Amino acid sequence: AFLQDLNATYTRNSEKRVVQDGALVTLAANQFGTSYDPVTGLYGYMPEPAATNLALHSSSYSTPNAWDLATSTVVSATGTAPDGTATATLMSDNQGGTTVHYLGRSVSYTSGTSYSLSWFFRAGSGSSYVMLSLPATAFPATARRAIFNLATGSVHAVDSGVGAIITHVGGGWYRCAISATANATASGLAAFAFSPTGAYTESYNGTGANTLYAWGAQVETGLRATSYIATTGSTATRAADADTVLLSAIPGYVATGYTLAVDFRVDAASGADRTLVSVDDGTASNSARIMLPSGGGITTAVTVGGVDQTSINEGSVSTSRIRAAFSCSANSFLRAVNGVAGTADTSGSMIVAPTHLRIGCRYDNTQQANCYEYRVGIFPRALTQAQINAWTTL
Repeated sequence: AFLQDLNATYTRNSEKRVVQDGALVTLAANQFGTSYDPVTGLYGYMPEPAATNLALHSSSYSTPNAWDLATSTVVSATGTAPDGTATATLMSDNQGGTTVHYLGRSVSYTSGTSYSLSWFFRAGSGSSYVMLSLPATAFPATARRAIFNLATGSVHAVDSGVGAIITHVGGGWYRCAISATANATASGLAAFAFSPTGAYTESYNGTGANTLYAWGAQVETGLRATSYIATTGSTATRAADADTVLLSAIPGYVATGYTLAVDFRVDAASGADRTLVSVDDGTASNSARIMLPSGGGITTAVTVGGVDQTSINEGSVSTSRIRAAFSCSANSFLRAVNGVAGTADTSGSMIVAPTHLRIGCRYDNTQQANCYEYRVGIFPRALTQAQINAWTTL
């Protein structure tokens, strides 16, 4: 049985924005929805952890809203935004003489904490390059920036140690994001800057020849920019996704043998453990799972009474599509990733009385997968090695 076939219980106690049919769509609290992945051309469920946007007035860049506009100009604030509203801002570099032309907002950062800065942009006139930067007051001087090309939808340049991703969301709009870890506790500007030639920190005489549309700035903790959270005069939080199914409701399910399977893609590192799919009794002591540990690879494991019966980490995770399967029965634990058999384990017990299948989270509805999950669920029997090899072949 897979996600579209299951009578799942889905919760998220806030609205959420996803990409559907070439636009950003707002889902109501507890409304399930998938998001389009432009890399694979597939729609996938994207279970995300809770997140808070620290950038106030995320789509209103006038001076009264405390954005630093000293070296750039708001031309118009009525452009069509990714969500179809007339709230996008057309920005110009026509201000400030010979200088770096930017728009920024002061945010407080804590040393040792990772942050992501994301922004939606659409190319205007002149140069198609735009730079995102976190402040040198809180981040290493050469590990806080990236430059994006809005004409080609690509990352043009990125500092060493910085994560950078650009995602097409439709209508010529791209969401650009960078992530880095603060090395000082301080405040400073999260900003974008015009970059006429695609170079860092370009100081030039702005004439208004370079323009772009901007909307939806977001600063959040973590190494992956999660779905957009709109703000006005205060920070705003999106709740975590949780999707669960009672095992008793799955036709043919028995606790003595089953296979977990997932078809997914990671678009960016998160720096945290991520659970793709789990069978459990609501405790950490009894669970079978496929997960992505923060240290890399794919882990398949069964824990009974707090003791690992099998736990193997193998393979590698890139930003390409991956299929993984984990066949479980007493003294027979089989694995496969993208058609290749993993390490078999011929000893170990099964969980006696699991109660739930959890999609994109672990036993306590945390540790979200934070990636695209196209197909995920459980076969109500322990498949053979040949069968899981075949299912995971792309």
